[in-house]
Amino acid sequence: MDQNNGYPQNNGGYPPQNGGYPPQNGGYPPQYNPNPAPMPPAQPKPGGCSIAGLVLACLSFVSMLIGIAFFWINLGGIITGLIGMILSIVGFKKDGKNGVAIAGLVISIVALLINVILFAACGLCLLVAADSAGVI
Repeated sequence: MDQNNGYPQNNGGYPPQNGGYPPQNGGYPPQYNPNPAPMPPAQPKPGGCSIAGLVLACLSFVSMLIGIAFFWINLGGIITGLIGMILSIVGFKKDGKNGVAIAGLVISIVALLINVILFAACGLCLLVAADSAGVI
């Protein structure tokens, strides 16, 4: 017993564990919430019409930017803007209010208006230039 400082001999050479920690009263709150907050309703997923409308609206917008330098590209921008606007309206009514359909509709309207203005302005410029050159 002298080797263990008054403790009885055990296999590991450590004093025996007596008691441990006292019982806990209270402590940490439970890790789960018994009354979780209700989840918000799921957003409607955009359908094919909404996505196609947005893609055509972006194509119309790009053709508007290119149409500043090339006159006939504005005609393609007008056509894609009209189709994109129609598809965005169909997607808005069919799929409900979703951001893709609204973005397609807004971009289509803006690009369509600017394409029409550029097409008319460039067409008038060509008519005036042809008239002054004596072609017409």
